Amino acid sequence: KQIAETAYRDVMEHHCTVKTGDALARFVRQKMRGNIAFLVSELSFGGVGWVACHHAALLKKRGVDVLLLTTGQKAENIIFDGENLPVVSRDTIYSYRYFDRMAAFDWQSAQWMQDYANAGVRYYMVRGFETDYYPPGNIIRLKANQMYTPHVPMQFAAPCQWCQSWLADNYGQSAQVLQEGTAFEMLHTIPARLQKFQNQKRKVLLAASGALEAEHLREAFQIADLLDPQRYQICSYFYHERPDVEEEFERKYPRGIQYRCKSQQEVWQMYGECEILLLTATGICAQAQILDMMAAGGAVVAAREAANRLFLSDGGNCALYAPGNVEEAAACIRRISEEEDYRKRLLRNAQQTASEH
Repeated sequence: KQIAETAYRDVMEHHCTVKTGDALARFVRQKMRGNIAFLVSELSFGGVGWVACHHAALLKKRGVDVLLLTTGQKAENIIFDGENLPVVSRDTIYSYRYFDRMAAFDWQSAQWMQDYANAGVRYYMVRGFETDYYPPGNIIRLKANQMYTPHVPMQFAAPCQWCQSWLADNYGQSAQVLQEGTAFEMLHTIPARLQKFQNQKRKVLLAASGALEAEHLREAFQIADLLDPQRYQICSYFYHERPDVEEEFERKYPRGIQYRCKSQQEVWQMYGECEILLLTATGICAQAQILDMMAAGGAVVAAREAANRLFLSDGGNCALYAPGNVEEAAACIRRISEEEDYRKRLLRNAQQTASEH
C-alpha cells in the first residue's frame, strides 16, 4: 500500500499536466503561427465588411491564421481575394479559446471584445462617430459612447484624420491612421467602365452604411425623386438586409436596379456599371466606397462631411452638397450629367485621387 501511495503522489506531482502542462503549452505556442480574429456585427461585401475581409486576406497571405467572427448562428466561409476566410458565429465561441490579437470594427463588436477574457492585444478600428447614430436619451447611444473609453487596454486605429482628431480631443485616445485603399488595377480595367456616360440614361447608385443606413437612403430617395426618370435610372446597394427600405425602393422605382452582391467581384462590377455614386451618409468615413467608384471611372456626389474633407474637393474630384439639401444634391447630379467639360475634370481628378490611394 505504501509503495502504491508513493507512486501515486509522484505521478500526480511530476507526470500530470495540471502541474507540468505549462512547459508543454509554451512549447506548442512557440510552434504555432500567430492568429487574429476580426469582429464585425454583420458581414457584407461593402463598407466595414469589405475592410475586415481585406485585412484578413492580406494577413492570411502572409502566413497568419485568421478568423472572422460575426453575429447569429449562420456563418459561411467567404472567398475574398483568392483566400478562403473562415467565418464563425460569436455565439459559438467559448472564452477558453485564445486569440493573440482581436480587431473590432464597430462598437457592438468592441464591447464583445472588451468582455472576452482570453485575448492578447485588442484593436478597435473606429470608422465613424457611432454615438451620433442614436438619438439623445437612447441607452444604446451611451453604450456606443462608452467604447471610446474601454475598461481594458485597446489600441485604436482610424481610416482618416477626422476620426483620429476627435478620438484624441474628446476621449484622449491616440489612434493610428490606416487609410482604406482601393483595388485600383482591378476597378480601372473593368470593361463596363468604358460605357460610362455613353447611354441615354445615367445610372445613379444610392449607397449608405452604418446604423443610419436606412435613414440616409431615404434622404437619397428624396434626391432621386427630383431627377427625370427618363434620363436617370436609380440603382441601390444595401450593405445590410433592410426589407422595409428594399420594399420602398421597389415601389418607388419599379425600373430601378437593386444590386445584391455576393462577392467582391460583383461589387466591382456594380461600380463599373454605375455612372454616379450618391452618398448621403454622415458621421462615417466612407473612403472605401468613394475611392472604388472613382477608380471605376465614375463620379461622386456626397454630403459635405468632415470625415472625407481631406481627400474630397468640391468641383475638383467630386461634387459636394450640404447635408439635407436635396435640391442642391439633385442639381449636382444634373450638372455632372449635362456639362461635359465639368464632368471630364471631375473624372480626371477622381482617377488621380484613386490611384494615389
